Amino acid sequence: MSHSSDLDIKGFFDTIDHALLVRALRKHCQEPWVLLYVGRWLKAPVEMPDGTIQKREAGTPQGGVVSPLLANLFLHYAFDVGTRAPILVEARPNARWSLDFVHDQFANGRRFRILNIVDDVTKECLGAIPETSISGRRVARELTAIVQRRGKPGMIVSDHGTEFTCNAMLAWCKDAAIDWHFIAPGKPMQNGFVESFNGRMRDELLNETLFFDLDDARAKIANWVADYNLQRPHSSLKYLTPAAYAAHLTATDDRLRNPDQLRRSSVAPSAPLGVQNPRL
Repeated sequence: MSHSSDLDIKGFFDTIDHALLVRALRKHCQEPWVLLYVGRWLKAPVEMPDGTIQKREAGTPQGGVVSPLLANLFLHYAFDVGTRAPILVEARPNARWSLDFVHDQFANGRRFRILNIVDDVTKECLGAIPETSISGRRVARELTAIVQRRGKPGMIVSDHGTEFTCNAMLAWCKDAAIDWHFIAPGKPMQNGFVESFNGRMRDELLNETLFFDLDDARAKIANWVADYNLQRPHSSLKYLTPAAYAAHLTATDDRLRNPDQLRRSSVAPSAPLGVQNPRL
C-alpha cells in the first residue's frame, strides 16, 4: 500500500542527468541568463586531487547552495509528480474504486459521517454507509461485502485517512491481493470521481434533508443512492444511468470475449433463389 525508496545521495549528485535537470528548471524559470548560468555551471570541468581536469557530463558541483536546490527540483518531478501521474483505467466495471468520507449532522446537532464507495468507470455508488464512527475494521468489512456481491476491483484509491492506513486495512489489502493507491496529501482532486459524487450528495441530499437519527439517515441515504444508480442519466455515460452503463459495458465485454457473437450478422439473409418478395 505504501512505497519507499533508498537514495544514494552521493551517487545521485554525481550522476544526475543534466538535460533532465535543465528541463525541470525550465518549468519554473524562463530567464535566459539564469538558464545560461546553470548550464555552464553544470558542465564546468572539475579539477581532481591529482591536478588533472575532468569534464563533467552528469552530476552537479558540490559545496554550493544551488546544487541541493536543483536536486530537490528534480526529485519533485521524478517522484512527487511522476508517481502521481494519471492512472490509466480500463473501461469496465470494477476497474477502479474510490473511497472517501463526507460529514453531516443529525437534527439534534450530533455529527455523523458517510463512507462513500464509487466505481470510477460506471459512476455507480457501491456503498454509502452512515455511522457516527467508522473504524478501519468496519471499512474492511464493508469492502468485503461489496467484493462478495460484485467482484474484486483492479485498484482502490483513497486519501491517507487513518481508517485507510491502519493495520486492519493493510492486512485486508494483503489478504485480498488488491492494489491500493494513495493520492498525494492535500490533492483531493486526484480522487476526483468520489469527490464529485460527494459534492452531488451534499447538494442534492445532505443540504436538503433533516436526519433525526441513524436509522432515518440510513433509509434516506439508501433511497437517494437507489435513485442515483437506477434513475439518474449521466451525460458522461452517454446519457445512461450508472447501472445501465455498467450493464452495457458488461455486455460489450461479453461479446468481445465470445467470437461467435461477433461473427453473427445483424443483416437478414437473402431470400432463396426463386422466391420473390410478395410486396413487389
